[in-house]
Amino acid sequence: MLPVARALLIINRTAGAGQDEASVAQLTSLFRRELAELRDVQVELVSNHADARACAARFSTANETPALIVAGGGGGTLRAVIEGICESRIATVRVGALRMGSGNVLARQFGVPRDPIAGLHGLIQNLHSGLTARCCVMRCETWTSEGEPEVHHAVTLGGFGQFGRIPADPDS
Repeated sequence: MLPVARALLIINRTAGAGQDEASVAQLTSLFRRELAELRDVQVELVSNHADARACAARFSTANETPALIVAGGGGGTLRAVIEGICESRIATVRVGALRMGSGNVLARQFGVPRDPIAGLHGLIQNLHSGLTARCCVMRCETWTSEGEPEVHHAVTLGGFGQFGRIPADPDS
């Protein structure tokens, strides 16, 4: 039995070099097939970070049952998904990340394969086996030039060494 009751795959169509129709169709099919036992399995295609954030927030607040959200994109898409989840204040969301953008340091650090199909297979296998890894989420409040507050969340480079490696590091 899975630890979640519903799942959402968010694919940023413009991440990296863009996502072709065949890749999107394969990911969608795999996601729906492997999670068919769940009562709610959704796939959303977005074209920017604002839409990824809004999509994650809507899904997170739809109900309070445990959920999985997989971000298909780069680090910006993952950040947007994290911000949408944090905005909703629902604590029972597991997050997965596929390396489909120009960079996704956290997914790379966790060993997610560069191939999104292999990455999704691995994430679903880990979900079925109950394998998860905790990571920190950092909340930052900044101000615009007009003096308005803005809240941002981050999962990369937020642990002062916990995830502090970047692609340029010699051991990466």
